[in-house]
Amino acid sequence: MNNNARALAALLLLSFFALPAIAAETPKVIDVERTPLHKNIFDIPVAVAPKAGCNFVKTESGAADKNKKIALEASLLRIPCGKLIEEIKNDCLREKKMEVKSHSSFIWNGDRAELLKIFQLGGRTTVGKWVLIVERGDTTWLISALYSAKDANASQTALEIIKSAWWQRGESEEAPSEAAPVVDVSETPFCVADFRGDSLILTKDGKIPTEAEDKALYVISSEAASCYTRERRDAFVKERLSEIEPGAELEIISQRDEMLNGVPAIVTVAYAGSGEGQKLIYQAALFKTYKVTLFVGIARGNATENLEYFGRLTASYGSR
Repeated sequence: MNNNARALAALLLLSFFALPAIAAETPKVIDVERTPLHKNIFDIPVAVAPKAGCNFVKTESGAADKNKKIALEASLLRIPCGKLIEEIKNDCLREKKMEVKSHSSFIWNGDRAELLKIFQLGGRTTVGKWVLIVERGDTTWLISALYSAKDANASQTALEIIKSAWWQRGESEEAPSEAAPVVDVSETPFCVADFRGDSLILTKDGKIPTEAEDKALYVISSEAASCYTRERRDAFVKERLSEIEPGAELEIISQRDEMLNGVPAIVTVAYAGSGEGQKLIYQAALFKTYKVTLFVGIARGNATENLEYFGRLTASYGSR
């Protein structure tokens, strides 16, 4: 399954687009002006203006106000918005105990957008979500505000924050080629070699393919996902591990649970192949609320040294 298909599957699980007749509504036009109150708190170039009295603290995927119990999140999916909408299945709502309370279409800062209010039953509580879906060419932005569905004031505050979303017309979300890495490379020989799709690639000589003697490289990528149970996390890790060196026999050396900056992760070390062609495989899967970040290291030599470097890089993620 390719990255786009996985992103689609994750979105279907979240049921963001399980709506009838999306195209039937005439879009309203919204042009948001940036104010001194607007703040950039996401990894995508979108700013929002928190309401007076809010105290948002930076989180892995956005920000949260613990007192008002509102969480803001945003992500970039490399799949066209139209393609997602075309392949929607309404059964996903019932399966995931979700219900769309309202839906509106917009031309927002020049881009097509859909605003949804969703209720999701989770155990004894019901979570409310205001979700703004923005079409950005071949990619899609998801900007959401989560709150307690029973708290009308929190719902109104969350909606007003979402409605303040501003971005520069025509501004690209693509990372520039000279962008700084999201990990600390200062105590390693690695440096940025390339950005490809959702992936950031590091090598020791900054080249792709690398000319380093041990052919070591380190790759960071993310994909949308629903909340994983323990069993599904194990299955996910196993599947992604098998995709690193397809067809090669894997010898698992170790696999352990860790907490990386407060986020649960599964770290696996293995060898692929045998003899002179044997490769060290390192994989760390970081499970966030609606996103899984993968860190993969591969090397043909200097296993002990490279394993230490891979661990340092992963441990520094999000702490810069």
